[in-house]
Amino acid sequence: GGRLATYLVLGAAFGAAGAVAGDALAAWRGWVWLRLLAAAVMLSLGLYLGGWWSGGNRVLEQAGLVLWRRLSPLTRALLPVDTPVKAIASGMVWGLLPCGLIYYSLLWALASGGALEGAGFMLAFGLGTLPTLLTIGLSAQAFARSLQRRGVRRAGGLLLITLALWTAAATLLHQPSVGLGCISRAG
Repeated sequence: GGRLATYLVLGAAFGAAGAVAGDALAAWRGWVWLRLLAAAVMLSLGLYLGGWWSGGNRVLEQAGLVLWRRLSPLTRALLPVDTPVKAIASGMVWGLLPCGLIYYSLLWALASGGALEGAGFMLAFGLGTLPTLLTIGLSAQAFARSLQRRGVRRAGGLLLITLALWTAAATLLHQPSVGLGCISRAG
């Protein structure tokens, strides 16, 4: 619950910032650029997951480590996690762990169109990762081994690359200059 709360707050903040940026850049098709940025970020994540390139992920995770160094003392203060309050607080801090997937998702929230949309996106991300986290907790070694299999990682990478290309194509095809409509903040 704490982790999801952190994702909601971060998603709302990034969504609101993206809405302001998109509106401010409207004359230069700011929403298009934000969505293309999100597609590029997803492409980078797919390349990382597939094992073909890790540059973008390393940059994001290094930036997150700076934040984590400041937050990690809080985790020690919450140990042992023996009360519901400590569990929720620990989860909230855990939501800030340096993880490229979270940072990529936040960039998607940035291009979502607003605070509510960003919060909803990050809630969906958090709920979508919940089965994986529960499975890892229940069968950590077997699951971790399966995720390290080259084929599994490449399949996931190809799926993300496909989604990135689809996002970029859909964004570009829905521009007035192509004559197929336009992209609004809502989608």
